[in-house]
Amino acid sequence: YEAAASDAASTTATLTTDASDVTATGVVGPDGVGFVDARSLPSLGDDETYQLWGVQAETDDVVSIGILGSDPGIETFTFDGEVAALAITIERSPGVVSDGNPDGAYLGELR
Repeated sequence: YEAAASDAASTTATLTTDASDVTATGVVGPDGVGFVDARSLPSLGDDETYQLWGVQAETDDVVSIGILGSDPGIETFTFDGEVAALAITIERSPGVVSDGNPDGAYLGELR
């Protein structure tokens, strides 16, 4: 995570939400390998999980790219194609195929 975050070729995003002042940070390297630092997100109950999503730059399609669990840390992911933005949602465990309720999501555009 630290190496990717300090690499000038990487893109980063700060994921925020209107519902809280808590943030998460995403970093994607030029090879498509990414990391999300979600250690600051509050723990969830056993029946819920955080889920990571990526927005494809070419199509604006939102794709699930990982289940982070109820008490996430620094997580690794890969993304096929160019990712324009990341989002983290709270879902019923074990996660969903598509998110129908983005309210309260942590969102961040990669720059």
